[in-house]
This record gives sequence, C-alpha cells and structure tokens, in this order.
Amino acid sequence: MLWDVSGSMQEYVGLYAPWIYRLAVLYPRVGVFPFGVTWQDATRVMRGSFAEAWQRVDDQSGIWGAGTAIGAALGSWNVARGGHWLSGSTLVIIISDGWDVGRPEQLEEALRAIRGRAGRLVWINPLMATPGFSPKTRALRVANKFADLMASGHNPAALLQLVQRWQTADSSRRTPWLARGETDAT
Repeated sequence: MLWDVSGSMQEYVGLYAPWIYRLAVLYPRVGVFPFGVTWQDATRVMRGSFAEAWQRVDDQSGIWGAGTAIGAALGSWNVARGGHWLSGSTLVIIISDGWDVGRPEQLEEALRAIRGRAGRLVWINPLMATPGFSPKTRALRVANKFADLMASGHNPAALLQLVQRWQTADSSRRTPWLARGETDAT
C-alpha cells in the first residue's frame, strides 16, 4: 500500500487512514508506505490499536502535507523494499490524486519496475468520482499505462467494493482478474 500523504491529499487522510489500518490488521502481509517526496515504512506501527498506530504514524513527520515527487518516492521504495514485498502474486495499491512535481519519465521508470515484479497494480484516486474527471495530470497519464485498475476510492462504500472485488478474484483464482487499463469510477 503506497499512500500519497502530500498536501493535495490531506483532505482524504480521514478516509484512507482507517481503511488502510484495517487492511493492515486483517492481512499481516499488507505493507503500509506513506509517501510524498520520499517515503516511510509505517507497516509495524499499524499493528497496535488505531489510536496508537495513528499517533505513531503522525510522529513520522517530514512527508505529511508536503509536496509530491511520485516517481522519486516509488523508485526509491522499489530499490529499498521491492525485493521483499513484490512477487507475481502481489497486489500493489497506490493511493494518489496524481498531482506531482516530479518528472514523468521517473514515474514511468518506477511504475514499469514495480509492475514488472508485481502481480497486479491498482491506482486509487479520490478525484475520479468527480463529474467530468479525466486523467489529465502527467502522472495519471503515465499511471494509466501500467495500472490494471484505476479506481475512485472516494468514499467508504467504494473502498469496501474494491476489497470485496479483490477477495472474490483471489478466492476464485481467476487470472487475469480484470483487463489492463480498466477503470472503475463508481
């Protein structure tokens, strides 16, 4: 779970924090990596109570509410942690609105490397449910090339539907579980 916690995503922290926490508690193999210009490993802190976990994540200051260089952060994460976390059965979830000050080439390189090692890549963008939305940022245009699914994740019901969809796909062992580049703005 690579979670954009930059300034443009701050209004969604209250939506994603409990969801990410619950997934990390229910599924011990879920890793949690908030990012902005750099990334941090919040996986261990997600194992306590929500209040404790949130306080400990909040104490990992430095990336919260700042800028975003998605390609640099994901590329650095892949070098440092990709070998441990990524395999052909891994579902990588990136949560970001795609507002990015980094170079699109760097993001393309990072996503290509992650996608090459992972089983599936899902990009969750809370703005996708906005009427008239289209992926116009450079980062979202790049992400669309590599994501198996671009999903809105704009409210708790949409996040629950995503989890149910993944559980159904995993339990039936269908491969591929969706078409590359499929979008889900529900």
